[in-house]
Amino acid sequence: RGCAEATSPVIARHDCGDVSDRERFTKQLAAFEEDDAVLVSCAARYVGPGGERMYDVAGDGDAIRRSLLHDNVDSIVGLPHHGTAMFRRDTYEAAGGYRAEFRFAQDVDLWIRLAARGRIVVLDDVLYEARFETNAISAQRRDTQFALAAISIRLRDGGDPSLLDDALAVSAGSRPRKPRDEAGAFYFLASCLRRNGDRRYRQYARAALRRNPLHLRSWLLLMR
Repeated sequence: RGCAEATSPVIARHDCGDVSDRERFTKQLAAFEEDDAVLVSCAARYVGPGGERMYDVAGDGDAIRRSLLHDNVDSIVGLPHHGTAMFRRDTYEAAGGYRAEFRFAQDVDLWIRLAARGRIVVLDDVLYEARFETNAISAQRRDTQFALAAISIRLRDGGDPSLLDDALAVSAGSRPRKPRDEAGAFYFLASCLRRNGDRRYRQYARAALRRNPLHLRSWLLLMR
């Protein structure tokens, strides 16, 4: 809806709860002027619910474009984060925009179609801070995202348009989230913090066990 109501020639994404550097939009707009790109992104830093640094993600725009156009679901690579995206409105509309059928994987589905229309640029600067939430789609619906990405790739490779009905069924049939799903997300957060030497990992490992006392990897993390 937001993209449909936008009137400027360029649209910038930004997710609720995240933080964009004050120079992000200026630098990404400059990339459009300097390069014949249809999609511009930047490196992203992922932080925990309390602002704990988890990891940074960068990328090479040309390599990402090649992956989006040719790789299978096991190896396809997208932008450092959905919220880092900035794209031309006319190209977005020509590509068909976000598709509701891909409710839990609308980003990679759109990137695939934009990649077919021109270059992708990813700035090296970390200009976006993404907050990792344990109840977010990417944390708890990985299987659904994987299935939807596979359908998008089949469409990319000439699959029948009726596959959109399959995507809608996958999105509609996604099971409700359960406490054990959140336990896995808390474990992932804890493992990232432990790797960084941040002792706050223990509170997230314990949070995982409160949601699923049988989460073995969280027990092992606490025993190290």
